[in-house]
Amino acid sequence: MLRSSIFIAIVFGIVFSLNAQVKDSTQKLYVQFSGFTLDANTYEPIPYIILYNKNLKRSALSDAYGFFSFVAAAGDTILFRSITYKQVEFVIPKNVTDAIFTHFQEMEPDIRLLDEALITPYGTKEALAYAFVYEDIPDDDILRAHKNFESMRFLARTATIVDAELNYRWAMQEHINKTYYSGQLPPNNLLNPFAWAAFFKMLKNGDFKIQP
Repeated sequence: MLRSSIFIAIVFGIVFSLNAQVKDSTQKLYVQFSGFTLDANTYEPIPYIILYNKNLKRSALSDAYGFFSFVAAAGDTILFRSITYKQVEFVIPKNVTDAIFTHFQEMEPDIRLLDEALITPYGTKEALAYAFVYEDIPDDDILRAHKNFESMRFLARTATIVDAELNYRWAMQEHINKTYYSGQLPPNNLLNPFAWAAFFKMLKNGDFKIQP
């Protein structure tokens, strides 16, 4: 009877211990995981870094200032991903005691040098030289704009537009005329015999006839 009681006590103890272990293993401590993503060289904030929780299968994104904040469990593995930076893994410590866990994650730039690419529309250098000398390459938008601008400037110069230079010439000529005839009446070609003689000569020669 005593042996049976001892056996039953041992069995109950083992079952209780297993239940306690399963209960402890299923309980997780959730924290507010917050922090900043920083450049490892300049320590400047890195914006828009993808943070992926491998345990919870959830993603988050840092803002324009590199700040992030989301709920995670102690012991979770967080992946920091970016196109221009190397991927980094961080494991939240299991011995976290506070409800808020702050972390500053440094990331190294991922620089990739691409092979040189030479883009040539012709197969050989000789073909390119021949095309450069003899082919008629159409004008691009910038060259056409320059040509249109030059034509507009030519029209502006040839049109009867009063510009600053022409105004200056007229003003100076008017000033010279007033100074020259200062204190007297300016001449009137209606009373000028030489002007009338030239007029009659042109009239006799037919300079005023309408040409067919």
